[in-house]
Amino acid sequence: MLSLVLLLSACGSSNSNTGYDSAPPAGEQEIIPGKNFFSMQAPEGYFEAFFENKYIGLSMHKTLLDGERKGQKIKFYTPEGSQRYEVKWNEADKMKLRKPDGTLLWKVKIYEDKLKIANNEEMTDAWEVKVYDKDKIKLKRNDEEHAEWRILNEDLETYVLNEQTNVSNLRDPRYRGVILVDALSREEQWIIMASLFAGF
Repeated sequence: MLSLVLLLSACGSSNSNTGYDSAPPAGEQEIIPGKNFFSMQAPEGYFEAFFENKYIGLSMHKTLLDGERKGQKIKFYTPEGSQRYEVKWNEADKMKLRKPDGTLLWKVKIYEDKLKIANNEEMTDAWEVKVYDKDKIKLKRNDEEHAEWRILNEDLETYVLNEQTNVSNLRDPRYRGVILVDALSREEQWIIMASLFAGF
């Protein structure tokens, strides 16, 4: 299991690996769950996301990525310095996940009570993550329901999806609901969730 200590160590070492000059120094980060940190337990392992200023650090089971925010873009690098993904914000309600060469992987549109996620610019056949009565999330596509996540106690900081999967300290149900979209890889889910969490 990758720990918070490992994540912070990766954060502190990113300057030499990626050329990113704004990562917070190791040992000086203030971790505030729900504000700049959240995590997930999934069948394949433990996931963590941390951000401070222009930096986003991701720990995903056996993968570490350092995110560098420049303007409306966040570029994610491996510890070796290779760019893995790019997130591009178009205003505060539109986001694109792209390959390093700019190829679109997923487009996300944010609404007050839902998200839409599609693999094309026109948002054709989009997946819809919608919140109902603050305690239920439904995943739909073309009006067909594919999954449901009912929150039993919204006062808890850990939100249980099933016996093997839970998300801690990510309060916005729209963002948590991204993990219902099986068309996304787990890595893509985590990058989208972290980028939404970090904000525009």
